[in-house]
Amino acid sequence: TLLHSECCGLAGTYGFKKEFCNIASRIGEPLFRQIKTLRPDIVITDCETCKWQIEANTNIRVMHPVSVLAMAIDPDANTHGPDTF
Repeated sequence: TLLHSECCGLAGTYGFKKEFCNIASRIGEPLFRQIKTLRPDIVITDCETCKWQIEANTNIRVMHPVSVLAMAIDPDANTHGPDTF
């Protein structure tokens, strides 16, 4: 399912700052709500900070598109390790 593009709220490192963390979560809430409603097996993004923000707020696995392509080419590819994009 392709979601309407929404911002995760992190804005690079903006949302990592203690004083902006709640704002970042509120900005990302519409996206997190869509993801939680759909309950996908995975979410795909090419942005590492979006990956962290989405995983932290939805508890759903997020993968880089290249990792998804690697799995399609080789289902035994290691796409679960800490170095996976």
